[in-house]
Amino acid sequence: MLDTLGAATPTTRFSVFGSGGNGIFSEQFIGPQFTLPRRSVLTQVGGFVNNCDSILSGVPQCPNTRPFVVQIRRSVNGAPDPRLVVAAAPLTHDNDPLVISFESARFDDIPLEAGTYFAIFTPQQAGDAGFLVGSVLGYTPGIAAVGTITPAGSTFDAAAHTAVRIVARPVRR
Repeated sequence: MLDTLGAATPTTRFSVFGSGGNGIFSEQFIGPQFTLPRRSVLTQVGGFVNNCDSILSGVPQCPNTRPFVVQIRRSVNGAPDPRLVVAAAPLTHDNDPLVISFESARFDDIPLEAGTYFAIFTPQQAGDAGFLVGSVLGYTPGIAAVGTITPAGSTFDAAAHTAVRIVARPVRR
């Protein structure tokens, strides 16, 4: 469906030091666009994420973080629908702010009709923040079209490095 992990696998782990990416905050959600050619269920939606707002002098400043949530939103005029969440699920969580790992969710019980969607990564609680990996020392993921939702609305960027994987299986009506 969509796989920009490149040389990394879901078992790869990276140090947070020397990494960067697309910010995920209470006021900014971001995620890749994907298209389902037929009615399907999402068996994996995930990415390399870190949900720690900041690390000062090697000390994480992110107590009590919760896993990010991935929201499935339809594409409306090429951007994620800022008003309607089709489905949502929490990602797995490594609970280690100094490591970036692949965190994912499943949507096996929610069939989606054919169409274009966005998998939008969001914090689960106010104050949590982090990023979806765009680069790590020695690793650059592939490029995907991404959408962003902010209080001002939603936008679309046709080319951003982002480490995500979305897998779906077709279902019968």
